[in-house]
Amino acid sequence: MKRSYLSTAIATLLLSTFAASAGLTLTAPAEQPPSKTEPRREQRTQPRSNHVDLRFYGFGESFEWKETMDGQRLLKESGPIFGVGGDIAAPLSDPFWIEARGEFFLGDVDYDGHIQHEDGRLTPHKSTTSYTGFKLEGDLAIHVPINRQLYARPFFGLGFRGWNRTLGGKLSSNAIEEGGYEERWLLAYAIIGISGGIALNEKTTLFIRTETRLPLNNSETVDLSNAGGPDDVEIEPGKEASLYAEAGIIASRLTASLFVETLHFSESDPDENYRAFLQPESDSTMFGLKVGLAF
Repeated sequence: MKRSYLSTAIATLLLSTFAASAGLTLTAPAEQPPSKTEPRREQRTQPRSNHVDLRFYGFGESFEWKETMDGQRLLKESGPIFGVGGDIAAPLSDPFWIEARGEFFLGDVDYDGHIQHEDGRLTPHKSTTSYTGFKLEGDLAIHVPINRQLYARPFFGLGFRGWNRTLGGKLSSNAIEEGGYEERWLLAYAIIGISGGIALNEKTTLFIRTETRLPLNNSETVDLSNAGGPDDVEIEPGKEASLYAEAGIIASRLTASLFVETLHFSESDPDENYRAFLQPESDSTMFGLKVGLAF
C-alpha cells in the first residue's frame, strides 16, 4: 500500500513540474450537475372521477303503439314524438354516484284501429292521437374505474313515467272529435342496469347505458264522456318488464346518441264499476336520436 501511495505522489509531482515549465495549470474536472429526471407526463384521457356531469338535449323518436286481444290486433299508432330533457351525474362518497334524468315529450301520431263502445262493440276507426308526457328517474351508481380510459357504473333506482293520450285529438286544438276519448297513464318502476364510457382523448368520450325497468304500479284513467260513456274508468294495465338502451358520443361540448325504448303491458282486469272496459295487451317501441350539450 505504501509503494502505491509513493508512486502516485511522484507521478503527481512530475506532472506538476512539467505543467509549470510549460505554463499550464492543472485543474480537477468540474463536477457535472445531477441530471434531472424528466417528470412523467400523466395521461389526460382518464375519465373525470370527481366532476359533475351535465347534459341538456332535444330528441326525436319514431313512436309505435300496438294493442292486441286474443291474438287479434285492435289498433296501431305510429308517428314522430319530440321532446327535451336533461341528466346529471355527481360523485358522492367514493365509489358512489347519484344520477337523475328528466324528459318532457309531445306529438301527434296516426291512429289505425277501433273504438270500443260502452256495450263492448268495436268500430273500425282512423284518426289522430295526441300525446303529452314526462319521465323522471333517479338512481344510485357505483363508479368502477377499469383503467385510465375505461369505466363502468352498475346502478339501481326508481322511475316515474306519465302521459295523456287523446284519441281523436290534436295538440293544435283543444277539441276532441266525435267518438274520441282521453286516457291518463302513470307508471312507477324500479330500475337496474349498467352504464359505461371510454375516453378516446381529453375531449372525446364514447358512452353506453342499458337498463331494465321492473313495474311497481301501473294506473290508467279513461274519460269516455265525449263518446257518451263514463268519465271515471279506472284500469290497472298488467305489469311487465321493459327495456332501455342508449349509446352515444361526447365531443368537446357537443353530444349525440341513439336510443331504443320499449313498454309492455299485459291485459288488465276489467274496471270494477264498468265491466265492459279493460286495457288490452299493449306494446310500445321507440327509436330515437338525442342531440345536445354536455358540461
